[in-house]
Amino acid sequence: MPARKKQPKAPPKSKAPLQSPPKLSTREQDLLWHMSHGYQLETSSLWDNPILRHLEDNTEVRATANRGTIEALEKDGLISVAKSGTVLKPTVWRLTPKASAVKLTEPR
Repeated sequence: MPARKKQPKAPPKSKAPLQSPPKLSTREQDLLWHMSHGYQLETSSLWDNPILRHLEDNTEVRATANRGTIEALEKDGLISVAKSGTVLKPTVWRLTPKASAVKLTEPR
């Protein structure tokens, strides 16, 4: 019986580099903190006056975020659209599971 040739070993799988959480501005941290503590972000179709609505008692708080802040958080994958809005109904934004990995500090 002929000798078997040795199979070359597969190179070890390289682990994907760990991505550090993105650097967040104070406005982004404030918005994510509120959203992780029972608020949902709502924006109009014109992106003016974003509000944070508390889901338990339906109180509204004016968000310090603007359109650029919301777009940056969406681009980083920290928030996503939960309900797409129309002219009369607001767009509702929710946190993604990726946002739970970000360490947040309580706003001042």
